[in-house]
Amino acid sequence: MHIHNVETSDYILLLLSEIFVLGCGRFTVPIDPELMRFIRSNGMKLEAIDSRNAASTFNILNEEGRMVAAALLPYRVQE
Repeated sequence: MHIHNVETSDYILLLLSEIFVLGCGRFTVPIDPELMRFIRSNGMKLEAIDSRNAASTFNILNEEGRMVAAALLPYRVQE
């Protein structure tokens, strides 16, 4: 499974964030290079990790007052 095809309407939320946390389900998966380029070209950092750690990372960064966005796949997703 590859993570890709973020819809145009979703770009607005991403553009307001300095960090985008992507929860890939149970395991980290390869991220589409086009999505990575888009995120980096807008000055954001991408954290692509398993969803359990992504939720924790999001909460910590949010508590620190960082501008963070997240997308989390269910933990049961394996492929």
